Amino acid sequence: MTIEEMRELLTKDEKITVEYKACQNGIHDDVYETVCSFSNRYGGYIIMGVEDGGKPIGINKKLIKDMKKNFVNQLNNPDKMSPTLYLSIEEIEYEGMTLLWVFVPPTSTVEKCANRIYDRNEDGDMDITDSPIQLQNLYNRKSNTYAERKIFPYVTTADLRLDLLEEVRNLAKSKKPDHPWLELLDEDLLKSAGLWEKDFSSGMEGYNLAAVLLLGKDEVINSC
Repeated sequence: MTIEEMRELLTKDEKITVEYKACQNGIHDDVYETVCSFSNRYGGYIIMGVEDGGKPIGINKKLIKDMKKNFVNQLNNPDKMSPTLYLSIEEIEYEGMTLLWVFVPPTSTVEKCANRIYDRNEDGDMDITDSPIQLQNLYNRKSNTYAERKIFPYVTTADLRLDLLEEVRNLAKSKKPDHPWLELLDEDLLKSAGLWEKDFSSGMEGYNLAAVLLLGKDEVINSC
């Protein structure tokens, strides 16, 4: 991100895709709620070291390394975020202060934070866990938007190029030396990546279109 792009984000009020967090001396729990809500809606930018209204106050530089490490660890903690996420915090020097920012993309699955479901509404994060209508709207939005989640129940591991998973592990290792995928068996890794799932409304389970497009043999991709 450039200085100009950051300035543009800070000259506007918080909105459905932009959230400011003070977090001068650590990452607060509500940051993860915003990660969850952004994942469940359109995605967005979380900018830390900034007060409401877009006023930069900076991050304690002595704590930045630990903050970044804790952020990644929490996103990979299934008790905090489910499914787990891989996101990285970036640093930027802005008007003599260090700010931290992360872009959260929308996900194809419903994201939970501490077993609660959050959705984004204007400039706030809403806990919709106990709202059946809002939950149904969220699931409908996800299923209608992400065709890659279509399940192909007759696709088996024999139809996939599992030899490519070694490259997947190497890429994960280059980003995070102790990435949990390094210790998982092939089928467990595919489940962790959201490439195998179960539709609890129909009972159908198996590898989805995303798995086929990423790892399928040529004839399987053409067929699906």
